[in-house]
Amino acid sequence: MLDRVTITNKQSDELTIPFLDGADGFYIEEVDGMDPVNAVLVSSSFAQVDGEQYQASRREARFLVFKMGVDVSQIHGSVTALRRKLMNYLMPKAEVNLRFFSDDHPTVDIVGVVESFDWPLFVQEPEVTLSIKCHKPDFMDLVPVTLAMQTDPTPLSTLVEYTGSVETGFIFRLEVDREISEFTIQHRTASNALSTLEFAEPLIVGDVLTISTITGAKSIMVNRGGTSSSLMYGMSPYSNWINLFPGRNYFSVVADGAPMDYTLEYVTRYGGL
Repeated sequence: MLDRVTITNKQSDELTIPFLDGADGFYIEEVDGMDPVNAVLVSSSFAQVDGEQYQASRREARFLVFKMGVDVSQIHGSVTALRRKLMNYLMPKAEVNLRFFSDDHPTVDIVGVVESFDWPLFVQEPEVTLSIKCHKPDFMDLVPVTLAMQTDPTPLSTLVEYTGSVETGFIFRLEVDREISEFTIQHRTASNALSTLEFAEPLIVGDVLTISTITGAKSIMVNRGGTSSSLMYGMSPYSNWINLFPGRNYFSVVADGAPMDYTLEYVTRYGGL
């Protein structure tokens, strides 16, 4: 069950609002928009063929609507003072980070922009309605998961249990301790769907190669002698930008010769709470 929400504005000021108990003058009664958001489906139709052909899909932005009660006893200040305090954090157009605390779910973050702030003044029992648009709909775990593994000359798969409810990209970091010219990252799902990322470009001792498959931040960079540069051209055009999917993932990095250390780092994502 949700316990409280922490709101952090761009100035790093933080306000904690509990559920159903107004310890600071206001409290959350209800939050809409916590379910998985709708998907937009793209399909094509063909002449003389029944039905349609599925092409792609994406999930829409998330709208969170908070309904909040106000303590009118003036223990925490006048209603007007409380209104001004809340506006300092949640003025329309303001970007805020929302952190949800729960007793049966990991603590998660989501970033949104305040769309509307509705607090009627001339009522006996004021109620606040806030609408916040989260352009990226996933709730994000606070702590990234980092796994330490080694390359192998054969596709020796390591099981990665991903506990999120939507797929996530990752950051692959390889510390090169000998000269190599190529390697392959392989990923297999529980249903045996195989994805590969083939890299072919000479690397030397001391290089640190970083591959990000995160949507919106995909890159291949090498740090050589303290200088970073792009090696996107080293990725085969037939390769996949690999994601981890909910449940069991089998992961391996195939490279000739002795094992080399690498890390796999990802953030767990949830499509709803």
